[in-house]
Amino acid sequence: MFCQNAIKEITDGNPLTWMVEVNGLPIDVRMLPITMQRQAYAKGLIPYVPGDKKEDTGAKKETSAETQEEITQDDKVTAGQAFEFLITLDMYDFEVWRRVTVPANITFRQLHFVIQSSFNWLTYHMFDFSVYDNSEEGEMAAMVTEDDESSQYAGVGAKVYPLKTKIRALLPKYRRVIYTYDYGDDWQHYCELVNVIDNYPNDYPVCTDGKGDAPPDDVGGESGYADFLAAIKDKKNPEHVEMKKWGKSQRFEPFDISIINERLKKALSRKI
Repeated sequence: MFCQNAIKEITDGNPLTWMVEVNGLPIDVRMLPITMQRQAYAKGLIPYVPGDKKEDTGAKKETSAETQEEITQDDKVTAGQAFEFLITLDMYDFEVWRRVTVPANITFRQLHFVIQSSFNWLTYHMFDFSVYDNSEEGEMAAMVTEDDESSQYAGVGAKVYPLKTKIRALLPKYRRVIYTYDYGDDWQHYCELVNVIDNYPNDYPVCTDGKGDAPPDDVGGESGYADFLAAIKDKKNPEHVEMKKWGKSQRFEPFDISIINERLKKALSRKI
């Protein structure tokens, strides 16, 4: 046992243990979403899933009896009550939004996949949810995250919840949520709860409206997106061919509600 613990301590302290290659670049796997950590573990690239260890500590997580019940309930998603969200990607020069209805008994992790599917993201990066109260100032009431580092940015008095928390544990008490994806490009999605539906017939999400083509992953924020669009629209641009090829590899496509809804039917069962 002593030998095993000693080996584990040496392994944990060696940064090379956690380096993996993503898109040709060396990345510390501990900075990746837990789903990608689990992929790396399944391939034998790392000794264990560091994100699972963080979740086991329960540090700073809300554990009241009421919330714990919402966290530990059966994961089966059923028809019944639903929440309708207006989700707007925060950009200055582009208008990109989706109106999406989801069953009320999904988790925040499942809501993450709903938003990913709605905006054609590829789940490459870390993310979190910030939940705001209904005051005019909009104070942060809660943060939902799997990352201890990002939880340090929770507002004063805000409680931190794990991603397995059911969204109905915090909604419709609170109606404003910001989903932040990719801390580098810093894509912020303003999720406004606009309607509570009592007799929703589906056990899967549905996009009922939307506008705008979502940027491709890793494009470099709004300014990078503007440069990307300029390149693919101008055949004389020296990067035209390369950017069109790259955009296709990143699943960049015009807004098509039928395609989004096909993906949403599978969103709640996604693991990565």
